[in-house]
Amino acid sequence: MLTQTIPADACGDVAISWSQVAGPALSEVSLAGPRVTVSTQETGLEALVGQSITLRVLADAGGSNTATTDYVLPITSERFVDVRHTMESPTASEKGLVGVVVELRNTSTCEVGGLHYLENVDGLEWVPGSVKLDGVAVEARAVDGGFRVEDIRLPAQGTQTLTYVGRSPLLSTPRLGGEMTLNGVPVSGDAAVPPPTSGCGCSGGVRARPSSGWRRWRGCCAAGSRAALTARS
Repeated sequence: MLTQTIPADACGDVAISWSQVAGPALSEVSLAGPRVTVSTQETGLEALVGQSITLRVLADAGGSNTATTDYVLPITSERFVDVRHTMESPTASEKGLVGVVVELRNTSTCEVGGLHYLENVDGLEWVPGSVKLDGVAVEARAVDGGFRVEDIRLPAQGTQTLTYVGRSPLLSTPRLGGEMTLNGVPVSGDAAVPPPTSGCGCSGGVRARPSSGWRRWRGCCAAGSRAALTARS
């Protein structure tokens, strides 16, 4: 629900109307009153997250006594990807090489594609060409402090496993982390890295219910503020 607050000393009879200026098309044909609920015609998470909706509010007290203000509502997402790291202990024959396993779990009930994963590597030198996703070699682009894998698709309530090989300098303590994003919006939380294991290897809610019934939008708005619509998977 979006709320436009009228100052207490304003004229008693003020008509309020809302119109869309930019962003994904809304389902509502017309919007009026101090409180409105909006929903988008598009229901796909991949198409909506990262965009924004601009709404213009017109307050009309009669005659030429009018005022307008614009609200920009970024569409973000609740974090629905869990990231968990495990690391194997090196052996003498591996000359300091360790295997890193990163579990990427989609906690939502929908398959989501177009995801980008950034692995942050501190105290460990990752080996280019060693990155695999579910056992299949993938292209990893080196970035400052780690590497990036693009265009990942996670099944509904499913997991993909990213693995790579790193070289651990003597007496170093690797610190690993990662972040999944969708259209530049963070959608993951990172679990703590456990010890190495032996082995080889403003108020209210804005709701849009698509036919699948799997998503809610929540948002808030106060006069003069930037608000956000949040996609809940």
